[in-house]
Amino acid sequence: ARILEAHSEIVPTYEDREIIAGDFVSIKYNSHTVENDGSLKLIEENQKIEIPLAADNIRPEFIDAIAGKKPGDSLSVELKIEEDAENKEVAGKTIRYDIEILGIMKKQTPDLTDETVEKITHSKYTTVDDFKAAMMEQLNAAAQRESEESLRVSAVAKVCDLAEVEIPESLITKQKNF
Repeated sequence: ARILEAHSEIVPTYEDREIIAGDFVSIKYNSHTVENDGSLKLIEENQKIEIPLAADNIRPEFIDAIAGKKPGDSLSVELKIEEDAENKEVAGKTIRYDIEILGIMKKQTPDLTDETVEKITHSKYTTVDDFKAAMMEQLNAAAQRESEESLRVSAVAKVCDLAEVEIPESLITKQKNF
């Protein structure tokens, strides 16, 4: 399922409805910093992007501004950037996004078929059964390695717990003087 998910595509739906918080949206935008005197300084122009509104990294103010809009609508959103933002050029400033909503998108995950298997494995596997068998073999091998490593770590920890070591006085003195 994770492999198929990784090969998903974002495709247009051509729906003419209001956007809801869980949608993917395609937008075109310009961004500006809002200067102290109220003027705008261009950052980016005519950028296109598909945004999953359900993603954790999308600010709620942004989602609230877009939700309820339809493809073809335009809007502006101002977001205050945190003082400790990585990009020092915009840290502590307000960014204005002028947005045009291009469309509502959806994530399309392929079905597990022989054709899909052949495509995503670059013809290494040609059938679903071969692919599943190979994945099961890899998962079993990984579980075996993890089990062996866990045993090794437990054994070393037990030996360390039982070990007693005398530390020479000269080493203690040397460490104190360091």
